[in-house]
Amino acid sequence: MYYGNIKKTDIANGTDVRVSLFVSGCRRHCKDCFNSETWDFCYGNEFTDDTMNEIITAMDKEYIKGFSLLGGEPFEKENRVAVQYILKTIKEHFPNKTVSPTLISIGSSCFPLPVAMTTPFCGFS
Repeated sequence: MYYGNIKKTDIANGTDVRVSLFVSGCRRHCKDCFNSETWDFCYGNEFTDDTMNEIITAMDKEYIKGFSLLGGEPFEKENRVAVQYILKTIKEHFPNKTVSPTLISIGSSCFPLPVAMTTPFCGFS
């Protein structure tokens, strides 16, 4: 999975101060999308263990109240396994911090897993 940006002190994408991750890849292509550069599944940087550690480190501050997941479209089938890992890891490290969108229910029908995946997902547009 690729991501376009990590905002480590974001006040625009959720309540309070939070860390936000902008995941790459979206097939919706909404008219007037404010983030159309993230439609490409290979936009930005590859999400790695170092990226996860960067998010954990950024969130390990008292003033950070939560995590926001944006895109692109985080719930595209190509992103689901990585997104599930990210959200589960965040909740394990920070059970009292919020995660947005709040509709996320790890391991439920929101994530119809297992999902057959092939990496990398470059070549989608």
